[in-house]
Amino acid sequence: MLATAELQAQNPARKEVWQGHATKFAKISPTLEHVCPFGFFLVRLSHWSSCLLAAWDHSSCDTFRSDPIRITRLVLGAYGSHYGLRPHEELIVFWNTRWSRLFEYWATTMQRVRNWQKPFQSTFDASDRLRMNCDESSEVQDFADFSETDRTPEVATWTELRRRLEAAYHKADENSRRISMHLTFFMWQHSNESEFAAHIAECPLGMLALSLHRLIVYLRFLSEQVPLELNHAVRIAHAAEDAFPDLLPALLEAEWPLLTFLSMGTQIVQWRSRAGTDSYQTKPFTLDFFPAELLTSRAERKQLSELAASGAQLLGNLRQKLQAWPSAAYQKLLKALLRHLEAEVHRPGSHQIVFMTMVYGRRYAKYLKGWLQRAAALGHLPRLLVFCVDEHAKEECDKAHLEPSYCIAGKQKTAANKFHMMAAIINLGFDVLYLDFDLVLFKDPLPEILSHYDKAELLMTRDFGSECLNIGVVYAKAHADTAEFLQELIVWLWNHPYEFCQKAFAGMMGQEDIQYNDLFGDPVRAVPRWGFLDSLNLFVTSTIYNGDVQGWTGEMDKIIIFHFLDSTGDVAPEFALKGGYVNLFDGFYDNPRLNLSDIETPLYEQDDQIRASLMDSRQAFPAQIWPCLNTDPSSLPQWKKIQRNEILSRSELRPVEI
Repeated sequence: MLATAELQAQNPARKEVWQGHATKFAKISPTLEHVCPFGFFLVRLSHWSSCLLAAWDHSSCDTFRSDPIRITRLVLGAYGSHYGLRPHEELIVFWNTRWSRLFEYWATTMQRVRNWQKPFQSTFDASDRLRMNCDESSEVQDFADFSETDRTPEVATWTELRRRLEAAYHKADENSRRISMHLTFFMWQHSNESEFAAHIAECPLGMLALSLHRLIVYLRFLSEQVPLELNHAVRIAHAAEDAFPDLLPALLEAEWPLLTFLSMGTQIVQWRSRAGTDSYQTKPFTLDFFPAELLTSRAERKQLSELAASGAQLLGNLRQKLQAWPSAAYQKLLKALLRHLEAEVHRPGSHQIVFMTMVYGRRYAKYLKGWLQRAAALGHLPRLLVFCVDEHAKEECDKAHLEPSYCIAGKQKTAANKFHMMAAIINLGFDVLYLDFDLVLFKDPLPEILSHYDKAELLMTRDFGSECLNIGVVYAKAHADTAEFLQELIVWLWNHPYEFCQKAFAGMMGQEDIQYNDLFGDPVRAVPRWGFLDSLNLFVTSTIYNGDVQGWTGEMDKIIIFHFLDSTGDVAPEFALKGGYVNLFDGFYDNPRLNLSDIETPLYEQDDQIRASLMDSRQAFPAQIWPCLNTDPSSLPQWKKIQRNEILSRSELRPVEI
């Protein structure tokens, strides 16, 4: 139904085509806004575009004269939030939907229409253009002469700032990227509220462009600033809509690259590359599970410990939920856990523990056979669930697993799916040991983990030389606090899909900053008792970039799990100590020298290359464990410096002694 999809195929001059589209869109009921607000925004946008290309020669087009499209209402939640979101969260969530891809296409195409037809040439006079562009000329100067030493002056004209923005986003060279970063910290850095308000009043569209630019940069490099910048952008958008009540034509006609920024936001929030491929950090708007399968009531969470200790209750609960129209992934999980319980001789008072990993992609799927062989050798294949989120992984798992029903099919290729599966398992009364796929089991991890069972509800690893969490190995009990923590994490990530999964996990535990708490509230609501597994010698990582932070120390024969940090098969060669990517998947799981079923002979004794790989990551004992901070402290926003010190002083957020 979206008429804008035909903009490239149809001749824009054929007015009758667009009159027909306007007729179609006029028939869509306004009640759609309450059912699907972002979809309704695209309907209104497409109706408006049809009227524009029909030269407003259609009876339904009169509605836009009396009721122009209010972006602050339909997208920014100015008059009532959608989905329980706060105003500053709505743009980000919109960017993460399929509707935003249509908006991205619409924005690109309408910019072409503007160049073809110049539909707003008579709409705005010279005075209007001066207000939009905030200078004496709407000409954008040539920026080819920007030099390496060029700097934005302390007092820049709006024309100069606009030229810099154009340079940063229309030239893909190093100097343009530097200009982009420099602009991020220009304005507001040291300004007070009155100066900020004065800038908005003077040039609302320019300020909106600068705010969106900063937002784009923060999404990539300093995500904890994103909510604050979104708050600024919403405020400025209100002012822009007050200055230009019919804002849409102004966005299209102004020289500021506003539509460019709005389109870029969609790509970044959805973690798409320029080629259009999704990253493993993509957070799909639609999940593999239904909300009720991930989010439980407080009363249900309180019963978890009792449920977990009773085999009869676990069986009854699983059978009951199978009758309740579960999602496809949840149904497969229920059947797998039911199969596990029926095959297990349950000891009264003991907790059921399942292992879980997640895999997708043809490249990784081929290593499943070896991965499962190693788990089987250590006796854990009967408790190992594999979340296969594409057909390649499912096919290989079905062939290699002794229990193909433990190969649970999903569709969403996202790292966040491990949180969803963990939450679903815990809500059903099972403890879960999550293992990243890019690791190898040298020994059985359960004895060491269970030796700390009574000390914490959540156990995980960290970096070798810092307090940064590494959630490649996580043991989570079926406990009310753990269930609530995972639920809070899942909801927060759905509302903030731009955030890196591991940073969000740490942020919800108070170990990293993910927003300005004084303004947006403390996201840390439910932190279970937690502790670090020994990450110096037992649960260790390879060294990819920094020997002070990554690696291991001690005795090789004590290593239980070696997490070799594959990084999806890619590294930054200019920073990697090896100067490039080293494929340890081949070394461990496609190596004819290794017998993965032999647990008596260590893998490093079976192949000297394995020993060499381990020794490459062996470091001296760290002189100190550094705080988790990935940025030069001097460049941090002032609020973060204060907030970090406050959080570090909260004893209830510190790990227990293990």
